Amino acid sequence: MHTDLARDERRLALVSAAVLAGIAAAVTLGKPGHASFLPPCIFQKLTGLFCPGCGSTRAVWYLVHGHPLKALGENALIVLLLPFIIYDLAAVLSRRWVTLSSRLHPWILWTLFGVLIAFTVARNIPLHPFTLLAPTDIR
Repeated sequence: MHTDLARDERRLALVSAAVLAGIAAAVTLGKPGHASFLPPCIFQKLTGLFCPGCGSTRAVWYLVHGHPLKALGENALIVLLLPFIIYDLAAVLSRRWVTLSSRLHPWILWTLFGVLIAFTVARNIPLHPFTLLAPTDIR
């Protein structure tokens, strides 16, 4: 049983490292919207609506390149959640820290899910001030 847990932890660490490496490569290699290797949002292409993740890659790119206000304009939710996401990925990779996600009560997770849904709906309302939540650099 202990070996199964260790194998699962190694697998989770490898997946987390791969995701982190992919994000790092995407953010540093080219500006989103101008780098042909970055795929477009399938949800947005199919529906014409913005998903909760639309603008995330551009937001992280702007943060890395020192433009926090532009990052907020692309995806404010990811900018606010990014420190927690980075901590959780680091905790999984280090295997020494306790992840934040493992310490959250179910009501907090449901609240975050509600915020995600509300953010998605609000950023697709074509009226001011909701249009401020939509990505600004969509090509």
